[in-house]
Amino acid sequence: MTKKVKFHHIEDDAENPGDEDKVGYRKPPKHSRFRRGQSGNPRGRPRVAYEKDDFPVRRFMMEPVEVTRKGKKEQVTTYEAILMRLAAKALAGDSASAKLLLKHTGGLKDFREEWKRVMTEADMKMIEMVREASNAWVNDLADKKAGKKDDEES
Repeated sequence: MTKKVKFHHIEDDAENPGDEDKVGYRKPPKHSRFRRGQSGNPRGRPRVAYEKDDFPVRRFMMEPVEVTRKGKKEQVTTYEAILMRLAAKALAGDSASAKLLLKHTGGLKDFREEWKRVMTEADMKMIEMVREASNAWVNDLADKKAGKKDDEES
């Protein structure tokens, strides 16, 4: 069984200019077609309902709890308390806790970058202190030379 193929020629459109306004299968009326540059979904995708359910968990994780650190009682968030417990277990030798902690914090690479940044800030402070001390020393020398010239001229 062969299927008949209907060819659409451009010349046919030129001969029948009224065909543009025809309404039918896959040809909606002109007034209901999408305008150029206008989205088919102007309000966008609706927000997902689970975002509302996420807030109670966040609220719970931000609640203050009392922990004892170095013999002193402190108020920290639940999130911080969990991380502190995880770090303590990792230091005690629990490899699963260490792996989870490293994964959660971004690994050792982030710690190295943070350490470099902290060291750079400390270095900059030290450089600034040395610069101020050297400027003061140079100014003192200049003042002493100016004082000797004034004494010689008098």
